[in-house]
Amino acid sequence: MPEFWMYHIDTACLFRKAEYIFEFEGRRYRLIRGTDKEFDKLCTITDGSNKENEENHETTMRLLDYLAWEIGQPIRYIGAGGHGYHEGVITLETALISFFHGRTLRGLLVDVSRIPNVSDGTQRLALSLWNEAKYSNSPFLGFINYWKILELSPHGKKIKGKAHERAIKWINSVPSHRVYMGKEVEKTLDEEKIDLGTYLYDRCRNTIAHVTRQPILYSGKMADRNRIYRACWVAEDLAKYYIREELELKGYAIGLKIIKTRKRTSALKLMRRGKKIK
Repeated sequence: MPEFWMYHIDTACLFRKAEYIFEFEGRRYRLIRGTDKEFDKLCTITDGSNKENEENHETTMRLLDYLAWEIGQPIRYIGAGGHGYHEGVITLETALISFFHGRTLRGLLVDVSRIPNVSDGTQRLALSLWNEAKYSNSPFLGFINYWKILELSPHGKKIKGKAHERAIKWINSVPSHRVYMGKEVEKTLDEEKIDLGTYLYDRCRNTIAHVTRQPILYSGKMADRNRIYRACWVAEDLAKYYIREELELKGYAIGLKIIKTRKRTSALKLMRRGKKIK
């Protein structure tokens, strides 16, 4: 029996069109822009088998990672649900959508038309880590995921040395105009007489990952939290530059196969206590 799947997603932006119907990796999707109070919805249909449902989930997560990279804004997966139906009863294009989740306000207006030209598994992993870091509300989690990107080896290349040592060396080779450190980070580097790569690894990455590593990190302390916030901004710039230059995800994006868009939609039906609210 076919199943209709709906993914709840949250973004820091507003999609330009009310609906998008498109294809990605052979699967047809319907993206519906949410309201000020409800999350966006990404819908698709499977044949109902466990195998296809698993493949569908992986493909959908990959799509979210790719879109997040292309629009430069995080896309957070909230949850998903599916239900079976008899063929011919509903279609992807006409199914009404039930909204249950509240959302945060958005400001940036974006369009869905292109995705990055991803060519290998390392690039896919990097974009997954980047999206996880970008939408995290925690600077500690965000920093760790950005650092993981810096330790990735380019696809098909065997590089000697430990991953963290390579990352430190690469960071220190990045031209200063490619990353904005900010006055506070620059001041810390001068006072401690330490390079940026070592600072990010020893003072940030290790203090997050190891509770006994000095200096001990206290997430409740404003000074410690601000220090990691500033480091996270630097790590984000470095990770983006690393993805483009070292993992070679650069050049032009590729177009999605857009089947239909709508400026307005009647699909949004708020379901509250069994009643439809317009």
